[in-house]
Amino acid sequence: MMNVWNPDQPNWVGAWSDKILPAFSYYDRVKYSAYTPGTGSYGTDNNFSVLWTDELDSFDTTRWEKGVHTFSGNNCDFIQENVIFENGKMILALTDNITPGFKDVKGPAPIWARAEKNRVTLFFSEEINAVNGSNKANYSIPGIAVQSAKVKDDNRTVELRTSDINLSSTYNIIVLNQKDIFGNTSSPAAITMQNAAPLLFPLRVNIGGGEVSGFLADQEFSAKVEYGFLSGTVRTYPPDIVVADSNGDSVYTSERNDFPTY
Repeated sequence: MMNVWNPDQPNWVGAWSDKILPAFSYYDRVKYSAYTPGTGSYGTDNNFSVLWTDELDSFDTTRWEKGVHTFSGNNCDFIQENVIFENGKMILALTDNITPGFKDVKGPAPIWARAEKNRVTLFFSEEINAVNGSNKANYSIPGIAVQSAKVKDDNRTVELRTSDINLSSTYNIIVLNQKDIFGNTSSPAAITMQNAAPLLFPLRVNIGGGEVSGFLADQEFSAKVEYGFLSGTVRTYPPDIVVADSNGDSVYTSERNDFPTY
């Protein structure tokens, strides 16, 4: 089973934004093997035997079917038009209900921008063209000189080096002439930059709980905060728990499970 979908669990996948649509997942091939310990020639300790390989050049109805359903916790419906075979790949599309399939008619849009003393980090709704993204002339911050622009490895994040930014003031950044991988050009857009508030280290966070005993409260990460979780679920314990050789028992009354990241 292969799919791409929008869960209704922000603690798992982060906050949702319609600006990221359309989004695509690409598959080059599928190789299926049987577990044949002692007689195989593939995989761990040669304990597997390859039964078939699908290069996904076309839709093989003897192996696959396209889903047309949804399920609890899924904020989208699976439709056949969003399973595409093109250029030697299977492409799964997550789209709005107006423009399904492997196509994009919108230019990239800035989602958020964070300012530090001499640096601005800008995050886009989709992958952008590196030439346009690295052109400092495509960014303007009134009262601040943009000295350089660099597209990061994810092709969605741009790091700007700037003249000094007064972090007690509010600035807007104007973004121009960005292109996505489909060649769509963005409309001029202006967003307010979030100013960074430097953290004191060592950083101590009460995972899954509130501020207590010199530990900062756990919180979800966003462009407006300096730290936080991107995934995971919280488990709590009785508040009167006693931990041997500890003077901070309250810190041990919560935790975050299910592969949390920060």
